[in-house]
Amino acid sequence: MSETSTTITQAAALRAAADFIDTHPGLPLPFATSYSTGRVKLNYFLHINDFGGLAEQKATAAAIVRAVGGDWDKQPWGDEFRFTASLDALTFEVQVKREAVCERVVTGTETVTVPAVEAQEAQPERTEVVEVVEWHCQPLLADEPVDAEAVSS
Repeated sequence: MSETSTTITQAAALRAAADFIDTHPGLPLPFATSYSTGRVKLNYFLHINDFGGLAEQKATAAAIVRAVGGDWDKQPWGDEFRFTASLDALTFEVQVKREAVCERVVTGTETVTVPAVEAQEAQPERTEVVEVVEWHCQPLLADEPVDAEAVSS
């Protein structure tokens, strides 16, 4: 992509971002990132900065997804869950605490070996029982439970 076409792409993406923010005053303000490729990303970090409880994170994420529309990719990421959608050169990403949109289900336990730790006082290698967990995630905009793909942690 030439410098001129990148500039045109970025300007259009910035205008689209400004238009989206302007036409959705009820949504929280996103963190905007502009890339040298011309892409612009609007991040909604709902999982940090004491944004609200889990129910508020889920409701706000649903409002953003509904406002943007289109197809969204969903990805668990540690204790977070990310929703991502792209419209031309504008990308939207919404991050919530995973437990705001998924149910943590303990499906059993397993014994794992914890390696020895060499520190001030040596801790020998040992085994311990840990939970085996799955996260069952429902569609964000669904009003009732639907068969969901289990995501193992």
